[in-house]
Amino acid sequence: MKKTLIAALLALGFVANASAETINFTEAKITSGWAYFIQSDNSFSALMGTSTATELVPNQAVSTKVENYYFFGYDYLYKDGVRYAVTSSTATVYTGFSNWAQVNATGHVFIGANATFNVSGIGNGGVSWTFEDLGASTATLFTASLDVGFYFDGSMTMTGKLNMTGETFSRTLYTGLVIRGSGSFNISGLAVTDALGNTLTYTDEAGKIGTTGYFWLDKSTDEGVTTYTLAAKGAAVPVPEPATATLALLALAGLAARRRR
Repeated sequence: MKKTLIAALLALGFVANASAETINFTEAKITSGWAYFIQSDNSFSALMGTSTATELVPNQAVSTKVENYYFFGYDYLYKDGVRYAVTSSTATVYTGFSNWAQVNATGHVFIGANATFNVSGIGNGGVSWTFEDLGASTATLFTASLDVGFYFDGSMTMTGKLNMTGETFSRTLYTGLVIRGSGSFNISGLAVTDALGNTLTYTDEAGKIGTTGYFWLDKSTDEGVTTYTLAAKGAAVPVPEPATATLALLALAGLAARRRR
């Protein structure tokens, strides 16, 4: 069924390759509230009434109503009575959303693999964030200047995937002044794999932080500025021995010479 859906999406030109993520609204229980597909820093397209809408209604003001859903780096697709969010093949950088939404209560934000996300003043209350691949975009997720600060009282829950490409990974989730922050980041639900495909385990135990096979959250404060950093350590990535690498190059050279003949 999933392969059939992906093939259909490919035929319609909605996705660039079969690895793109497809979110079925019904299966993801997105059946109430509004869904917003944010296309650029200052351009909004809003899907009104996810249980009935067949197309996006453009340029709607972003609401802070509970149970809203926000899609960064996704396209909307309605097919055979089902609504989908499909990874956009267009790389988009989101940086201009200073206080774009004080999402409260059960707000949920989805970040596509081709979306680089860096905004300020995010979050009041519990907000859920789902990443197609947290390692794909490189910017700090949230920043706050000293006059804006960071407001959040509930847990910022992060789920989705982090696919490491090296032995270690480090990503600043937030840096800035926390002027009201009794809440915290919850990253334990992330699915983290190292460069060899091994699954890493979340830890907050001092004896395991920094050791192979785990990912964790570091928090530091310097002169009033708080920084939350996600870090992980996977298995060492094997480096080919010089002799092996040389043989591989010679083999390639031999093939190239043979083709020229």
